[in-house]
Amino acid sequence: MTRSEDPQTDRPDEGPPVMEVVSEPAVVPTEVRPPTTKSLALWWPVALGAVIAMVFVWTDHMLRATATLGGSLLIAAIIRAIAPQDRAGGLVVRSRAFDVIVFVIFGVAILASGFTLDLRSR
Repeated sequence: MTRSEDPQTDRPDEGPPVMEVVSEPAVVPTEVRPPTTKSLALWWPVALGAVIAMVFVWTDHMLRATATLGGSLLIAAIIRAIAPQDRAGGLVVRSRAFDVIVFVIFGVAILASGFTLDLRSR
């Protein structure tokens, strides 16, 4: 059977078949990200508390530093629990419950270490 008699081809003898390459755009998977916030919003009081705590560390007032830093983290937990997501700004990392639990655990841990250890200057 010759090529022209082949029922699968509707082309006359043109030589070897030419393979057509169809290029499709590559599908790039999108990364799932939390919603973006417009500003850091209510994050600034917590950052200010952390800066004040570092000043206390620099001046060798460790008890005040741990109380300020632990208190700042507890304030962060309160802000994250109460404020809407777009107002919480830089405090939004994961889900609301996860963020609050982490801030409370870190705040209580820092406060407990500050009040149980002997951090007086000598």
